[in-house]
Amino acid sequence: MAGNKKNHKKISKVKGKQLMALDVRDYRNDPFVVKKLESAKKLIEKYGLPKELLND
Repeated sequence: MAGNKKNHKKISKVKGKQLMALDVRDYRNDPFVVKKLESAKKLIEKYGLPKELLND
């Protein structure tokens, strides 16, 4: 979209010419994210992970 430019206050240089903006929101204490994380943990404990995701 034209005209919608963000001013990134914190920019980190990563290996050469790559740039990474560090103004990402912290979701650790977000109630929605915490609820989904707990649900995912219970599901993994109950059923385990698929064999395709395990490195042997």
